[in-house]
Amino acid sequence: MQFASFAGFLSMGGYGLYVWSSYLAFAVFLIANLIFPLLERRRVRKNTIRYLENNPPETRNTKD
Repeated sequence: MQFASFAGFLSMGGYGLYVWSSYLAFAVFLIANLIFPLLERRRVRKNTIRYLENNPPETRNTKD
């Protein structure tokens, strides 16, 4: 499909609102799927470091 102008491209034959809102929703979903695991990893790492600092190796429960 070819468009006569950039405005015609943006309007997508009257369906521009639906097309571009779908692209926006997909972009938000994609970015969220990249950011949330990174934030969770940071939280888990911080909690693990805090646990290791508060529980030295000699006081940890280990199976011998």
